[in-house]
Amino acid sequence: MDYTPYYEIMRSTSLLRGLSDAELDTLMTCFAPRVRRYAKGELLLMAGYETHELGLVLEGAITASKPLADGGTVVIAHMGPGGVFADVLAGGRSRSPVNVSAAEACLALYLPCEALLRPCAALHSAHLKLLQNWLETISDKYFALDRRLELICCKSLRGRICMWLLEQRERCGADTFSTAMTRTELAAFLNCDRSALSRELSRMQEEGLNVTTDKVYHNNEWAWGYRENEPLDGFDPYSNSKSCSELATHSYINSFFADKTVAVSTARAGNVIGGGDFANDRIIPDCVRAMAAGRKIGVRNPYSTRPYQHVLEPLYAYLMIAAMQYEDGKYAGYYNVGPDDVDCFQTGALVDLFVRKWGNGMKWVNRYDGGPHEANFLKLDCSKLKTTFGWTPRWHMAECMEKTVAFSKIWLANGDVPAEMEKEINSFLEEQK
Repeated sequence: MDYTPYYEIMRSTSLLRGLSDAELDTLMTCFAPRVRRYAKGELLLMAGYETHELGLVLEGAITASKPLADGGTVVIAHMGPGGVFADVLAGGRSRSPVNVSAAEACLALYLPCEALLRPCAALHSAHLKLLQNWLETISDKYFALDRRLELICCKSLRGRICMWLLEQRERCGADTFSTAMTRTELAAFLNCDRSALSRELSRMQEEGLNVTTDKVYHNNEWAWGYRENEPLDGFDPYSNSKSCSELATHSYINSFFADKTVAVSTARAGNVIGGGDFANDRIIPDCVRAMAAGRKIGVRNPYSTRPYQHVLEPLYAYLMIAAMQYEDGKYAGYYNVGPDDVDCFQTGALVDLFVRKWGNGMKWVNRYDGGPHEANFLKLDCSKLKTTFGWTPRWHMAECMEKTVAFSKIWLANGDVPAEMEKEINSFLEEQK
């Protein structure tokens, strides 16, 4: 048989990666592997039997499933072209604990373990690479099995679905991906009933958290914070669009989810600061750009008062709300997410703090030009979030600004931004414990 059309697929396997065409030619000559086609549903390997061959999937897909005493099965793995099976089993005398069957019509190549363990006298370099790859493959399978056990042991179906989705995302390196598994095969892999899987996936699509803004409220310019039951009527088009988003969400909940079977919440957050914000007409990005250009900072409305918080504060709160409403639908609702009163700053005072933390004595200038309407005073009452979840802001504005300045300086210097971001996240999470 001419194996060369399958060389690229062979190199995609953990067993034969890194081998050149010439090296693969050598191995195919030495090993004389057998190749067999299987129809969908046909067994490649039966539980309870030994095998002394390593299998590679060249075409189609296979499923490894463990038979249970009650007559059911649990899917252990699903592999397409490039999948390797029986690699752990072939080197010993144990019997297979799983059935390996064709999930669809497939073509498999088998390498005899005897030839692998007792190489020819020439001891080709390709053979040594293959032995090293084999050991790495067995090691990878051990950790894959550990992840599989972790998934199966997860008590909730949604938890198992989320773990599987995250693993696929990591494997594909993308937020969107496709799977060769059917809904039935995925249900078996997740050790659940197909109808339960379909129901949970539908709920996950419907459940959610709508994030709006503190500007959804009708602003009376009063000194106390707005509560979740205050009238929604933002003044300007942007603010009112967020009010409409809230009202549309409330209407949808009342119309379709009044029975509380699907949890939907909204969260209204105040202004955020933090590294990585490059939007136009935002005070901290404007400050960073001014520092980079060596010019004075222009402030449009230095005497307006806003609640400021680090971006990690609301992000953590959003995830907390979503997690809690998943555990119990009673937590679905409407929540303000904002800082304590001490972190309600006039814009000019915020810029003063930025300049002090940056440390080069730069000045700012008042460039109020009577432009579009901006609220002069606005803050949130977050008592509901605090009493419901025991939540409280962790970083006050001085610390927020220190981290924002540190991040921005690293970015301007072309430094290691991901490392700084990870450091800040870890620091924030440590303070949540």
